Amino acid sequence: MSESLRVLLVEDDQLLRQILEQYLKRMGHTVYSAWTVEGAIKSLRVEQVDIVLLDILLNGSGEMGGLRVAGRTPRDIPIVVISGGDESRIRAEAARNPLTGVVHWLTKPFRFEQLTELFDTLTV
Repeated sequence: MSESLRVLLVEDDQLLRQILEQYLKRMGHTVYSAWTVEGAIKSLRVEQVDIVLLDILLNGSGEMGGLRVAGRTPRDIPIVVISGGDESRIRAEAARNPLTGVVHWLTKPFRFEQLTELFDTLTV
């Protein structure tokens, strides 16, 4: 099991956010949740976080609002992008807006085991 992390979970889908929050808490992590770009940026200012779990396509608009969150994330904090969108298009947009903290991408739907394995690799 990975060490306890302070996770900022940024996901606009309420049900998925609640499920991920419960899962991460059962793994022993502290979870701060946000569902908007503004809420996530505020959490980054107020909370000390170790990792950001970020839905790049916030608010179902197809716009990559998550890039704004990533741009405000300190470079030493890893970002795990979660998205059900077209990964090649997202990566192309991210290349134009460098996300230096992005370490991994999880494509929705993903299995919880993938998340656990990923967190284990980030805390070794």
